[in-house]
Amino acid sequence: MKHNQRSRSVPNITTTPPKAATLRKRAERERRRAANQVNKNVTLSPSNQTILDEVMSYTGRRNFSALMVDLLLAYHGKVTEHKRDHACCGKCGDPYQLNGHCLFKGDSACQYSVSSDSQRALKP
Repeated sequence: MKHNQRSRSVPNITTTPPKAATLRKRAERERRRAANQVNKNVTLSPSNQTILDEVMSYTGRRNFSALMVDLLLAYHGKVTEHKRDHACCGKCGDPYQLNGHCLFKGDSACQYSVSSDSQRALKP
């Protein structure tokens, strides 16, 4: 050892036991992975945050994730009903296709029209 260097005691990180909070977080992440759960993040503008606060306050909700799951399930029910009710074009009778087209596009009975009954029914 050179005389300029000091002898230091460096903690060995492999022998230092993790804190209880670290172990809990690891276990929670592992449970979520095992259950195939995925985290999704939402970025809200100040005005949307105000709306969210109002909705949560009015409904008595405290958990944002639970509110999002309930909204997702409610909208999924609406989509399922929409698929059943609008399986084919109301004007020509052709089956619905994503990004499809129809000769009657522009008619309110055509499911591909922007202002169609089908499109209005799907709005939240």
